[in-house]
Amino acid sequence: MVDVADLRADHFVPLKHGRFRITLEDGDVEITLAAIKSGNPGMRKGGAFSLLWQGPAEPILGQGVYPLAHETLGQFEVFIVPIGRADQHAIYQAVFN
Repeated sequence: MVDVADLRADHFVPLKHGRFRITLEDGDVEITLAAIKSGNPGMRKGGAFSLLWQGPAEPILGQGVYPLAHETLGQFEVFIVPIGRADQHAIYQAVFN
């Protein structure tokens, strides 16, 4: 499992538009990395950043910590928040500060 504290925005740049899998008790949900936004340097090694994902319109995942997996990056847990809808997708955000 990848330590979230070690992740930096540049880890995600080549994965933009890539699919991530969230494993839930009643099945998997795939989300697509839609945007990477750099933030203030903050206390985080490599600086703060946020990620935006697009997911299916249903089910809408509630705010919380979810296990994500990507075939290249591996597995990690991240706190995501649903922030809206666009077209036929739910939009989620994770902030790494």
